[in-house]
Amino acid sequence: MAEVAWVSMKTYGIPKDEVIDGLLWITNLRYLVIEDSSDVHTAARLYAAHNVKFIDALIASHPDLQGGSMAVISYDKDFDKLGVRRVEPREVVAKVT
Repeated sequence: MAEVAWVSMKTYGIPKDEVIDGLLWITNLRYLVIEDSSDVHTAARLYAAHNVKFIDALIASHPDLQGGSMAVISYDKDFDKLGVRRVEPREVVAKVT
């Protein structure tokens, strides 16, 4: 789904709102089964509401991230916009060593 969003916008110049509509349309196809813990509907909502990359919204859509029981380990501050807990890698390394 992330690749569909990226290629649609970067290669074909499809506007963000149309990409979001297309992603939601794909997820509603009757015989398509997506095996993933991410929630494309939540990702589309986050993507529409914030100026972030779709892949960041897709990662942030994971139920455990949304619920706060997990954190994203990343330097990417876009996750802060998405309301998920973010831990920088250097913080994790400092705790392990």
